[in-house]
Amino acid sequence: MTGVQTCALPIYAGELRLAKPKFFWSEMQNDPQDVVTNDRFLRADDIAVKTLPYDRGVVPLDAQWITVGIDVQMRGLYYLVQAISANFTSYVIEYGCYPEQKRPIWTAATMRPTLAEVHKGMTEDAAIYLGLSALIKHLCEKRWMRVDGVAQALNLIGIDANWKTSIIKQLVRESPFGPVVFPTHGNAIGCNECPISEYKSRTGERIGEEWIISKNSKSPVRFLRFDKNYWCTQSARRLSTVHPNPGAVSLYGPVGTRHDFLARHLDSELRKTESGRRTVDVWTLRPGETENHWWDCFVMGQMLGSVCGART
Repeated sequence: MTGVQTCALPIYAGELRLAKPKFFWSEMQNDPQDVVTNDRFLRADDIAVKTLPYDRGVVPLDAQWITVGIDVQMRGLYYLVQAISANFTSYVIEYGCYPEQKRPIWTAATMRPTLAEVHKGMTEDAAIYLGLSALIKHLCEKRWMRVDGVAQALNLIGIDANWKTSIIKQLVRESPFGPVVFPTHGNAIGCNECPISEYKSRTGERIGEEWIISKNSKSPVRFLRFDKNYWCTQSARRLSTVHPNPGAVSLYGPVGTRHDFLARHLDSELRKTESGRRTVDVWTLRPGETENHWWDCFVMGQMLGSVCGART
C-alpha cells in the first residue's frame, strides 16, 4: 500500500499578520510594532469605590515616593497626590483644588472662589504665579505621615506647562522649592515619530520610560517632557489592576467611601489606536466631556513615579 505523502499548507502573509502580528512585523517586515492589547479599563462607577482603608493624606507603609501633578486652569489649580512603591503600586492619598472649593461638585468654568478673587488686583499671570506659589508651599511644607508614624516629604511635583509656560518656568526658577518642581509638557508622540525612549541622550539630559529631562539655551530651568498617550495607557492599566497585584492603584477611604467626582475625571478620556511606522495609542476626551483635569494630574504623577525609580 502506497503511503500518503503530506505537506504543510502554505501560510500567507495576511494570515500570519492576523495570527502572529508581532512575528509578522518584526521578522517579515523588519519593523517591530507595539501591538495594543484589548485592555478592559474601569469605568467611573468602579473607580469611585476602588478604595483601601487609609485616611486622607496618610502614606501606606510600602510607598517609597510621593508625587504631585498640578493642572493649571485660568480660574484655579487642580492637584492630585500619589504615594508610589518600587513596583508601581500606587495610592491616591489626596486631591483638591486651589483656591479650595466649598461645593461638592464644580467645573473649571464654574469655580468660586477663583484665583482672581483670592489674589485681587493681579493680572492673570500674576494670580497664577501667586496661586502656584501658595499651593506648592502648602504641599512641600506639609508632613505626610506614614501609617507607622514616620514623616515623609514630597519627592517630585509636576506642573502642566503646556499653557502659561513662561510664568510657570519663572515660578520654578524663583521658588525655594524649585529643586523638586518640574515644568512638565505632555506631548502626543505620533505613530511615525521616534519614541522618546529611543532618543540619543545629549549632555545634561536624562531619558527614561517615554520621558526626558532637559533644558534649552533660552532658560536655565530644566523641564520634563513625556509621551502623554503612552502614560495615559499605563495609568489606565494600573487603575484597572486589582489590589494587591503589583502596579495596582487604590484611592483612600474606608469601605463605603465613594470618590464619584474624582472618578468622573479619571474616566474622562477614550483610547483608540493609530498605525504607521508603529502602532500607538491616542487618548481623547469622551464625547460631551470637558472635565479631565484630575486625570491629567494622575497621569503626571504616575510618570513622575517612573522618574523617581518605580518599575513594574
